[in-house]
Amino acid sequence: MRTLLRGIAALAICCLLAGAALGASRGDEIQALLEAGGVGGMAEHLRKLGDKDRVIDADKGLYGLAFGSSVDQAYEHFGKPVGVLQVSETKLLLFYGKSHALTFRNGKLFAVSLSDHLIDFDLSRSMEGSPFFDRGWTLSQGITKGMSKERIEELLQKNIPADAYEWSFDTASAVVTLRFSSTSGPWPFKRERFHVRGVSIVSHEAKREDAPGL
Repeated sequence: MRTLLRGIAALAICCLLAGAALGASRGDEIQALLEAGGVGGMAEHLRKLGDKDRVIDADKGLYGLAFGSSVDQAYEHFGKPVGVLQVSETKLLLFYGKSHALTFRNGKLFAVSLSDHLIDFDLSRSMEGSPFFDRGWTLSQGITKGMSKERIEELLQKNIPADAYEWSFDTASAVVTLRFSSTSGPWPFKRERFHVRGVSIVSHEAKREDAPGL
């Protein structure tokens, strides 16, 4: 199912980037959004940010863009995305680099997702990368991409189920979900080791408004 969904998403993005019409006014809006500035340009001020500016505080949004911000504000803050995907009548995704997706509902930012494989792997290889977005990530709790599950437990002072590939915790304003991949040690020591590879952040406000279907 996950592979199928990625394939559908990949097809939709291809159509959008190729300028295909969606046959509805919403599709025209997206096309106009793309034509307004093209795709793939990075806002100039991002080039001046240091590593400390790239730490993600879930209670403050993403790199200075707060939850509740509009699509226009995202364009102004981050520049032009490399892809746009309309997933429903009310939800729109903007892709920055190959690893960041911003989800808007009714025109307002309510969730962000960071992962090496947000969409189909083959399609992502053809997408334009970003020196700002595609260089790993760090949460304000000290969690970084690739960190071991054991180290995350130490930082948060919480126990994560040994076989969990997904685990969430709450901050003051958001729900943070960590996604893990696993590797096995060489024979005969085949202990699985888990490392975080992706993270999603959903604002509490969005959860209160409409918990199902996020």
